[in-house]
Amino acid sequence: MSILYWLVLPGGFFTWQSSPDAPTGILANEEYVGAWMSESVDKGRPVTQILIVSDTYFTIASFLTKDHHFLSTSGGTYKMEDGKMSVTIEYHSPDHYQVGKQHVLHAKPTETGYKLVARDGMVLGDWKRIDPGSKSKMAGLWYAAAYRNAAGDTIRTDYKVKTIKILSDTRFQWVAFDTISRKFMATAGGTYSVTQAGYE
Repeated sequence: MSILYWLVLPGGFFTWQSSPDAPTGILANEEYVGAWMSESVDKGRPVTQILIVSDTYFTIASFLTKDHHFLSTSGGTYKMEDGKMSVTIEYHSPDHYQVGKQHVLHAKPTETGYKLVARDGMVLGDWKRIDPGSKSKMAGLWYAAAYRNAAGDTIRTDYKVKTIKILSDTRFQWVAFDTISRKFMATAGGTYSVTQAGYE
């Protein structure tokens, strides 16, 4: 059963709907669900990557560690089986021709988490867990279903523009992309908390 909630933003509200195939009970991929961090150096610049994983979906955002300058993001659906992560790309900011392509990654345990390794042996990050992603009621994958403006009018979101939000226990990322042209449009992310006053 899907769940709806309103998110207040300047000038209006967004209605977010949980994934129609959102799992209930014990998560099939509980070992991997949550937020993960990988740090590297690119052209002499420290780079941070944040990976957020729900039971069926993942997002990766890369940015410069020092000033949080955005570099890239990608994400899509995945399945785990025997340490193999089979992914299908749904959006890819550097190259929209990657959308729809499938890849198999190997999740190899390390002392601090997992190392993702592609078929050709390329290491795609040494990931350390930064939260479990299964304690917050908000954790999971959400879709923007409608928008309510300041006048109180409810407007359904554009069918060709898909806006998602994925949350772990403490981290979030929202992404908008065009499902027709397959082009990435916008993203933002960071940390959040849920208090009695609401979602912050």
